[in-house]
Amino acid sequence: MKQHVVIFILFSLIIIPAVFLSYFAFEGIDQREADMRNSFSNTLLLELTQTNTRIAYLLDEMREDLHESLPRGLGEDTGKKLAAWNMQEPLIGMPYLVSPDRRILYPDLAAPGGDEGFADAVNLFYWRHLNFFNSSEPIPVYKSIALAYEEEILLSQNAREESLDEYASADSGSVAMSKKEAAPSPSLSRSKAASGIFETNEAVQEEVYRRAEEEGRMPLTRNVLPRLAEDKPADDTNNAGIRSVFIESTQYFNDLIRDQDYGLIPRVFDSAFMLLFWEKQGDLIAGCELDMDAVKDLLLSALPAPADQTRYINILDNSGRPLVPFATLDETQWQRPFVAKEINELLPYWETASILTDPDAFEEQVRSSRLFMLTLIILLSAAILTGMTAVYR
Repeated sequence: MKQHVVIFILFSLIIIPAVFLSYFAFEGIDQREADMRNSFSNTLLLELTQTNTRIAYLLDEMREDLHESLPRGLGEDTGKKLAAWNMQEPLIGMPYLVSPDRRILYPDLAAPGGDEGFADAVNLFYWRHLNFFNSSEPIPVYKSIALAYEEEILLSQNAREESLDEYASADSGSVAMSKKEAAPSPSLSRSKAASGIFETNEAVQEEVYRRAEEEGRMPLTRNVLPRLAEDKPADDTNNAGIRSVFIESTQYFNDLIRDQDYGLIPRVFDSAFMLLFWEKQGDLIAGCELDMDAVKDLLLSALPAPADQTRYINILDNSGRPLVPFATLDETQWQRPFVAKEINELLPYWETASILTDPDAFEEQVRSSRLFMLTLIILLSAAILTGMTAVYR
């Protein structure tokens, strides 16, 4: 009798931990599958982030090049100078000059001459921008929601510790410097900290989106639904993977240019997307509407290899159309990429996106890993039971 009690206690000490270990092992299979998907998607998202950074650099470089090449003293021989500038810069679609009272001086709608195509382009330019330049109507302007609510994010209770850690890592060494001279770019550090907190803290995301909605500042409507977001529950309408990270408000032209000397303004007019370059020259405003075909060619230089054994990568314009055509992919497939990431405020509704070259192969890899783990757990459990049975006999 005593021997049976000892055996029972011994078996209990083995089988109970074994059961718990098996249970946690089975639970870990789902976690491992999720980790595999997240790791893979994070790799693709990192590539999209790097691509977006290169695009932002190209846009900044383009703005500076236009600023440097724009002729000075446009009060005289305006037409000749702007025409020469147009010939010099392939990115220019239609140059313009606006008077102090915000009338369009060039191109002149009433000027005779020119071919029919140029006259049509001038008419289109006036139709698009006349009321905008004279501030008789505002236009939509776009801003990152993380930057629009930067102060609220940094001061939020949920993110306070994260913001302090972010400042400690981003601004280490600048505290001692601040006693002697200003930090290089404190506003940039704050913006990066707010953006990082917003991207990684779901509670902060929900609070910021809720506040924006209460203030009538709605996120843009995205053209794509990434597969990872699509896999989430259908009623999860507040998922940040679906909502845009940009919000829209309206401003008049004079307000847009008040605090800067030159810049770029994105415009979506009658479903057409365009970029306007502007620069102050005394009381005059000079600039151009950019040739978007040339801009697209420039942006494509920011893409890494468009296709490899793992994925296709592309830039999607404001209508969700890919800039790089692939014979094996239909345009509608880019509306459901595996991952996608919005670019920046100068390209609202534009995104970079990745589609897997062989989605079945990735799913097969996930299934194989799951099957291997299941088989291993079953075999180990069977080995334990077999060993216990042998000991008992």
